[in-house]
Amino acid sequence: GSNAAYVESWAASKTAGGNPGSGDDPVYSTLTVRVNEIMPYGNGDSTWVELYNSGSSAVDVGGWKLAVSNGTVIDTIEIPSGKSVPAAGYLVLSAADLGSAFAPAASGGDIYLFEAAGGALTGSETSLQYAGVPAGKTAGFEVFTDSSMEEGTLVSATPGAANAEIAVGDVCITEVHYNPPDGVAEFMEIQNAGQSAVDLSGWKVEGIGLTFASGVTIGAGKTILLLPAAYVATDGVTSVTVDTASYRSAAGIDSSIHFIQYSGKLSNRGELVAVKEPSSTGTYYLWSDAILYSDDGYWPSAADGNGSSLHRVSCEAPGYEPGNWKAASPTPAKAFESFMVSFYPPKKRVGRDD
Repeated sequence: GSNAAYVESWAASKTAGGNPGSGDDPVYSTLTVRVNEIMPYGNGDSTWVELYNSGSSAVDVGGWKLAVSNGTVIDTIEIPSGKSVPAAGYLVLSAADLGSAFAPAASGGDIYLFEAAGGALTGSETSLQYAGVPAGKTAGFEVFTDSSMEEGTLVSATPGAANAEIAVGDVCITEVHYNPPDGVAEFMEIQNAGQSAVDLSGWKVEGIGLTFASGVTIGAGKTILLLPAAYVATDGVTSVTVDTASYRSAAGIDSSIHFIQYSGKLSNRGELVAVKEPSSTGTYYLWSDAILYSDDGYWPSAADGNGSSLHRVSCEAPGYEPGNWKAASPTPAKAFESFMVSFYPPKKRVGRDD
């Protein structure tokens, strides 16, 4: 693909150490079979992994290898002979098929699928790298309108069928001004789209290096404005400290809006930004929402240094979807405007406890 922000644009080099300076480096072929959905150990009545074949012919995966990584422990499992993934279809492998070593952790990990032929690995592989999964839920891929694939907790488990969409938690990202003109501060907005206040103590916003302090809450329907500690002046060089009182006055922002500053910076090219909630044990994170924006592809070009910001269309649909964002004039900490379009009909929102 042309969008360098997406994993689909990359492949593993066949040359050990790569081939710097050359555009002709051979790469391993892309598999039509992928790890599509998993039920982690302990999350449901059984543990399973689903494979999907996007190709036009059935694929015999007997003898292929699955590797399950839960932190530092990696268990490699051979898929039994006689297992095949039909064309444009699914194969669900259970713990009964794969043995007790197949125990992907609910706290997150990696599952690798290695192609084998004649008893030897071919070098082609695919994987599912998943974050923490709430009890009763699965993790898997959703394919978006620009053909990108992103992973997340799914609204519902769908073994042997097309995946449900990625669930969005109560706290969602509603506006991202990632590449403002020089002399203007970038910013992000998050909103609580749920019915109750959320305690953000210990939550993180990955991508800008922000961890919320103890005692920070966001009320139902309320917005928090996230501002950088500094921005670049109109000369394109000088760093200017963001004074929140001056910013509030200049932007006409009500005193009831909570400002929180971060030390990092949003990439001008595109990056993953995720709102993450600590699990009940505090040992891993569950994802409430995420965006993998880009200055390329289907993402609105007007937000790439041309004065506009990215505005969320709906918190009912995943932030990964380019069609769920539009470019418009920046509105820091103003009421979230839902630009509801036919692309996303209204539906029941999925909260963290659903």
